[in-house]
Amino acid sequence: MSKRVAFTITVLFAAFSADSLGSQERGAAVTRQTEADEYTRYELLAPDTASFKISYEVSATAPGAKVFFNAIRKGSLASNEAVYDAMTGEPLPFEVVSGTEARKDPLMTEADVSGSFIKIHLARAVPPEGRGRLLIVKTYKDPKSYYREGDGIVFQ
Repeated sequence: MSKRVAFTITVLFAAFSADSLGSQERGAAVTRQTEADEYTRYELLAPDTASFKISYEVSATAPGAKVFFNAIRKGSLASNEAVYDAMTGEPLPFEVVSGTEARKDPLMTEADVSGSFIKIHLARAVPPEGRGRLLIVKTYKDPKSYYREGDGIVFQ
């Protein structure tokens, strides 16, 4: 084989390998938070409290993600928040952050800056093609969504 042919094959192989590696890295890079298999259970508390409890089950699906953001309903006052790793049942650390703070995370560049979020620190990074199942519990007080009307109650 001539030096020119060998050199051409080497250059082509190197270019193909670099492109292939770049594609793998681009494929692994996640551009936004993703989730799947959401389920929400609402428990209406006494109507005069205008409060309801939410149990929200969700799977974090963004490969490599170490945190998960859950929006706090606008116009509601959230309390009694708790987050659990569904695989182990163990509580997970979390903090409430502004939309501006959430936007600093590469997965949340489109977060609503006027909102608030529960930023959950996952027990383990979401595996490639895998999921991290969470249970998020919180109570909302929202007189515009849950109130008495005559002899009945309204929940919107």
